[in-house]
Amino acid sequence: IQDFNILDLSGEPQFNDISYNATTGDFIIIIPGVYNFSFSATVVPQDSTGERFVKLSVHINDQEIIKTTGSVVFVEGSATFNRNHISLNNIAYLNTGDILNFKISRSLDGNDAVLKANETNGYLVKIT
Repeated sequence: IQDFNILDLSGEPQFNDISYNATTGDFIIIIPGVYNFSFSATVVPQDSTGERFVKLSVHINDQEIIKTTGSVVFVEGSATFNRNHISLNNIAYLNTGDILNFKISRSLDGNDAVLKANETNGYLVKIT
């Protein structure tokens, strides 16, 4: 994650409920409560060889709690790539010290999918 904002429901910056470790990418819950989190990405294949699979997932304390998958392909006979936008959304009660991570897994062949940096984002909001 290169850029992030921790906001309350009114959109004001909030660092009292959640902390962020830029080295590990961990969001650490300071104040327990109900949190809403969302994660989305736009991906394109890197070249014209085959289909690529991408998985977005959210982990709490190293346990995958929600995931979604998508695929992208090169449109044969043209010079365009088929883009795919995938997203997930969830609400969960988080305790003090819980660690939340947003993760992206891509297909393992040599010609992978590429994330569109300006179209890949997420949010984490304390609701109550």
